[in-house]
Amino acid sequence: YTLTLAPDYYTEQTVSFEVKAKDNSGNTEVTTKDAPTPNNAEKSMFGSYSLTFGMNNDDYMKAITSIKVNSTSYTSGYVSNNNKYSIAVTDGSISLGNSAFTEDNNTVTITATGYKELTVTITKNGKLVVDNNPGSDNGENNGSPEDKDTETGLTPPTVELSVPSMFSDYYTLDLGMNEAYCNAIESIAVNNTTYTKINYSFSMTATSWYIAEKSPYKISIGAGAFVADSTNTIVIKANGYKTLTLNYTKQ
Repeated sequence: YTLTLAPDYYTEQTVSFEVKAKDNSGNTEVTTKDAPTPNNAEKSMFGSYSLTFGMNNDDYMKAITSIKVNSTSYTSGYVSNNNKYSIAVTDGSISLGNSAFTEDNNTVTITATGYKELTVTITKNGKLVVDNNPGSDNGENNGSPEDKDTETGLTPPTVELSVPSMFSDYYTLDLGMNEAYCNAIESIAVNNTTYTKINYSFSMTATSWYIAEKSPYKISIGAGAFVADSTNTIVIKANGYKTLTLNYTKQ
């Protein structure tokens, strides 16, 4: 069975469960699956945390019923400097408010219907602790440099590019609900010109970029390096993801 809760002002949540008949001894058969393993954790510039399992984990994400950070129970809602969590089902990611992240190593416990309870450890800097090694790079066991160089990363989300209007001098990338990807962005370049990240929209320049703090997420990119009547290449690099390259011909 699938139960969907859609309250006003909160993220829609779906819980799946299975009802099984009792056997002759009166016992009810309970089958639980292993929870998937997260492959990345991040601390955003806004202070919130994210835990990424990757795509194709929709069933698990929909089955999550509760999350606890250290001894604090989190509830579903808008994530900020609080004890709330939100789930991006398609991306396979969980966003967590930062209020309970008080230790050097913080324990995150996730309960999901039909799955074994999952416990992961995240440092106060947003790194996964793997095999009791807090120095591991977001879930990677120590390996050779060659191993790291061959990693492909997660697939970036699909984005839409909007051209400047008569009232603006910047391009807009619409990333929808992809908070985990937005938090992971490290750099943006247009035609080999590296843009400067800014924290406030009123500080926009011809070669800067700014990301909105609330969903749906949008990135503003200054028009300074775009060339008319030519193919313009936008390169976005995000930690844990493949490089996203967009080509746009400015008329």
